[in-house]
Amino acid sequence: MNGLKALKMKIKENMKEKNSHNNSNQERKNLVKITKIILLIGIILTSCFIIYEIIKVEPGYYTYGLLNSEGYAQDYPTQIKINENVTLYTTVGNFLNEDLTFSIHILKGNYSTWINSESGSNGTLIRKFPNITLQHGNEWISDAQNISFSNTGQNRTIIFELWKIENNLEIYLDILTITLNVTEI
Repeated sequence: MNGLKALKMKIKENMKEKNSHNNSNQERKNLVKITKIILLIGIILTSCFIIYEIIKVEPGYYTYGLLNSEGYAQDYPTQIKINENVTLYTTVGNFLNEDLTFSIHILKGNYSTWINSESGSNGTLIRKFPNITLQHGNEWISDAQNISFSNTGQNRTIIFELWKIENNLEIYLDILTITLNVTEI
């Protein structure tokens, strides 16, 4: 009888060992499945990011600037005499991935003129360029703009406003200014 009991015990131990081995194999299989799923998701996400980077459209931009009388964006005058001309050029570059129709307003201001980079200014309009259409990738430079002041004063301002024309409406885009002191001599 003792031999039978020992045999039964041995069979039970073998069954436990087999169940433990089967559980271990099942855990490994589950771990392999989970790893495959995670790798597959990673490959799909990486592929999506790569495709997005290849096909995404870069946002366009425009350039807007002032040039001095020699055609450089530097050494602007700060001191002039009454009725002395200040010669400036304005430039616009279109890199918006579409045509740009715009207008330039040239204004004068003084110490009480407000200038707002979000909406323009309340300066006195002295000249307005007609609507100009510029294709993507092109740049435009104005003719020489000769501007003078007939009164003396500190903080006299020459203002160049850039307006986009869309559906026959002007939409404010940008502003550039030069501040001068105007003297008699």
